[in-house]
Amino acid sequence: MRWSRVGTSSPRPDRQVLRRRRRLSQSSPETRRRQEALRESFVDFLGQLDGILWEIHRQIASGGVVMNERTDTLHSWGRATPVRVMGVFEVSDGPITGWRDYFDMAEVNRALGR
Repeated sequence: MRWSRVGTSSPRPDRQVLRRRRRLSQSSPETRRRQEALRESFVDFLGQLDGILWEIHRQIASGGVVMNERTDTLHSWGRATPVRVMGVFEVSDGPITGWRDYFDMAEVNRALGR
C-alpha cells in the first residue's frame, strides 16, 4: 500500500467518512477539539513526507481487533527510511474506530532528519 502527495487529488467522501463526520458533529465540544488537534498533528506529520510505503509482514484478527506487524518506509528529502511498526486497529460494523501504532521514535526522527 502506498501514499504519495505527488499527483494525488482529494477523493470523494464515501459513506463511512460521511458517517464518521456525522458522529463527530454529534460529539461533545471537548471531544471535537481533541479530534481536530489529533487530525492537525497527523496532517502536519504527513506534510513533512513525500510519501509512505506500507509493507505488512503479519496480520491477525480476533473479534473486532486487528493487529499487524509492518514496515512503514517514510520518503522525505530524497531518502527512504524504514520504520518498524506494530499496529492495533479496532473495528466496529466496518469502520476503524480505534487505531494505535507502536514504533521506535528514533527511526521516525531519522526519517525526518532530526
